[in-house]
Amino acid sequence: AGRPGLDTSGVAVIMTDNKSKPLIEHQIQGLGSAESRLLQNLVDVINTEISQRVVTHKNGAIRWLQTTFLFTRLLKEPKKYAMSPSWKSVDEYMEHLLQRAINNLVEADFVKLEGGGAIEPRPASHIMSHGMVPFEAMQSIASLPHDASMCQILKAMSKMDILSTCVRRNEKRFLNECYKNEIILYKFDGPASKVRIQEPWEKAFVLLQAYIGQYEFTDFTLNQQMAIIANNAQRMLLAAQDYSVKASRHGFVALQCLRLRRSLHFNMWKEESGVLNQIDGVGQLVTSKLRLAGIASFQQVLDTSDEQLEDYSGKPKPFGK
Repeated sequence: AGRPGLDTSGVAVIMTDNKSKPLIEHQIQGLGSAESRLLQNLVDVINTEISQRVVTHKNGAIRWLQTTFLFTRLLKEPKKYAMSPSWKSVDEYMEHLLQRAINNLVEADFVKLEGGGAIEPRPASHIMSHGMVPFEAMQSIASLPHDASMCQILKAMSKMDILSTCVRRNEKRFLNECYKNEIILYKFDGPASKVRIQEPWEKAFVLLQAYIGQYEFTDFTLNQQMAIIANNAQRMLLAAQDYSVKASRHGFVALQCLRLRRSLHFNMWKEESGVLNQIDGVGQLVTSKLRLAGIASFQQVLDTSDEQLEDYSGKPKPFGK
């Protein structure tokens, strides 16, 4: 809505729901104020500025922050942004916030702080910015061991906040039923009959594997969440693959990330699990039934009549077509 120092005005279009409309109208009339969310994402945003060479020095980072809405709100209501009375000025507090964000990036080896305050982006900084990878997720990627298995990578991805959604009470039964299905290749410790999905990362772990097997939940919301989680996971896996090639030099991890990304894209773990599983709506269960009938390739599908396909798969028309 306008660029500070360049534009004299700006236009903002607000799209909201009926419930939030009165609050927005209240703020537009000048009776309330919008608040900045930059503080919660400062590490991610400052990394992008460093990666794009907008910020190349600590002093430049301070000047950059002074152009933000966060700085404007800090000047007017510093207490809303955790600024205690012990800070002598907003400038001092702002410098503290920036220093803390930059230190996080330096300690993670995503950027390098040179003598005199110069800031140099490292490969992880570019990957994080280009792939829109949150800082905590990039830390998880960087901490993958050089011999990480596909299961370890899958668990690491599942524990990222970007893939986490709370486990609702009415979802537990569906998730537990799915976990017992043969499409779940990687299991938790202990007998499957005794495992109960409780934590957000466990839910993500199951949903990612369910997506590969084209498992369909009767709960519409779970299907939606599964698709979103799978999409974000592919993005995180691509970032992990790039990091393994350009930064850590862990070729084995890069290969495992590629394989897992391929599984999510083609909806199958490997060719032996059934190439037909790549077809939308077929899924692992139908693939298994067809394989038992001796139909495991696309050509064999073409050589089989519609009636036979419907009979073997147990799916009614128009599957044969």
